[in-house]
Amino acid sequence: VEPNVSMGALVEKTLTFELIPPVVMELPGITVGGGIQGGAGESSSFKYGNFFDCCLEYEIVLGNGDILEVSREKNSDLFWGTACSYGSLGIITLVKMNLIPSKKFMHLTYHRVRSFSEAIRTIEKNVHQPVDYVDGILFSENLGVIMIGNLENNKKNLPVTTFLNATDEWFYLHAEDKTKRYARYEEVIPIKDYLFRYDRGG
Repeated sequence: VEPNVSMGALVEKTLTFELIPPVVMELPGITVGGGIQGGAGESSSFKYGNFFDCCLEYEIVLGNGDILEVSREKNSDLFWGTACSYGSLGIITLVKMNLIPSKKFMHLTYHRVRSFSEAIRTIEKNVHQPVDYVDGILFSENLGVIMIGNLENNKKNLPVTTFLNATDEWFYLHAEDKTKRYARYEEVIPIKDYLFRYDRGG
């Protein structure tokens, strides 16, 4: 993939093969190169690391015009050094990266928490379980939510919620409403709506 390809375009293409990047930044306009050299992470990073940890190889143009292929094995100092460098060591022009199998929906469970320490305990309890995504929001000193997600292909008779349509509620407002009303709440979200859930509110 080229570095100026956006997350939205990348996910659109990979989903045609029922695949997604292991780490997908939550705004569809963020680019592949920006995710690497800006050091992006997401709600799957507890499992896969940062976006650059999912990459296998780069083509980089250096300041003197040299074009290098870099990987963990070849020019590894530049491979690791360019992550989070904001392009100061060179310009990435091509990226080879891993993809993982995708499913149609995210089964998301909202867990209400009443403090920062309870949020940490809830995260620590869940990251050692077979879960795919972990996210959290603190709305105030005594109200927050930890959201645990698993990729699924069926709706499991749960409510289906979308976040990309013009009439959809902003995700963080939806999460806050469910957290105020329920100690634990479950729903399914189409995969693209989950991956880019913060976009409209952002």
